[in-house]
Amino acid sequence: LMTGRGLGRSVMDRNWVWPASEALHFIGLWMILGIILIVNLRLLGFMRSVPYSAVHRFLPWAALGLAVNVVTGMIFVTATPDQYGENISFLWKIIFLMIAGLDLLYITVFEGPWHVESGQSPPLRVKIAGATAIIGWVGVMYFGRMLPFLGNAF
Repeated sequence: LMTGRGLGRSVMDRNWVWPASEALHFIGLWMILGIILIVNLRLLGFMRSVPYSAVHRFLPWAALGLAVNVVTGMIFVTATPDQYGENISFLWKIIFLMIAGLDLLYITVFEGPWHVESGQSPPLRVKIAGATAIIGWVGVMYFGRMLPFLGNAF
């Protein structure tokens, strides 16, 4: 059984693993962001001719992107835990990820968004969820990009 340290060493010993994981991480992130933008812009009242149920179908692709990012993110943290554990930007990235994750849970599981039909403006609570999700994912992207620049871990 490979321990976390063994996995980290394995990642660092193979010069192709980190760049391949970075590429997959960015692909997953853009899958998430693209779909989340479409879904949440509808919840904000844009694209009113489209029922929410039509854009909701894209969410499994966002879930795939999220799964790819969780796996690749764990590879990064396992390979160089000190760089992440001591970086304030990483803390903020995780906070925004939890906010975005709660919003993803809301638009996936709860009934509120499902009642937004074609031509209809969503209720305020649904609009708030849509705006919060977009802000959350932008925060995840911003603080992920700022990892090398904020704090002193890299």
